[in-house]
Amino acid sequence: MALDLGLGSGTGAFLAFKPRDKKWQTNEGGEKVDLDWAHAIWQLDAAMTGWSRWPEGEAREWLWDHEIGVAGPEPTGDNWQRGFQVDVQLIDDADQPHGEPMIYNSTGVGAKLGFQALYSEYEDQAGKNVGKVPVVKNDGVTPSKRTSIPKLTIVRWIDKPATGSDTRF
Repeated sequence: MALDLGLGSGTGAFLAFKPRDKKWQTNEGGEKVDLDWAHAIWQLDAAMTGWSRWPEGEAREWLWDHEIGVAGPEPTGDNWQRGFQVDVQLIDDADQPHGEPMIYNSTGVGAKLGFQALYSEYEDQAGKNVGKVPVVKNDGVTPSKRTSIPKLTIVRWIDKPATGSDTRF
């Protein structure tokens, strides 16, 4: 029996917001490339928050909260920061998957502010959209004094697929 561990295609596709450049990036063929996207399904009901650090030359390390947004005790050691992670699936104009599912995580201030605003919008609307997933629009960037904040807006809700997948991954 194959384990359903939510690994998508297993290629490690990521989505990253680059506040200095005011743009998004992903990976293609092992290379970082700029990504211009309009709409995506965000699996916000399975998003996670926690403590993270990224030791030089090593993989990012996460200690996840037991409940989203409720911080556990700060870990001992250097350079721990608060952050989040969510699975994202780009979609086309017909709400069909485009490309591979991606993981979006960050501890950056701008990314966290954008995610916090999106998650607040999600919480306000989720109760009225049971059995559906949000379609999020990339609505540009809001500059601030020290960073740029991705402007993410829920534009509609679509039915979850019959397979039970929250994201049509």
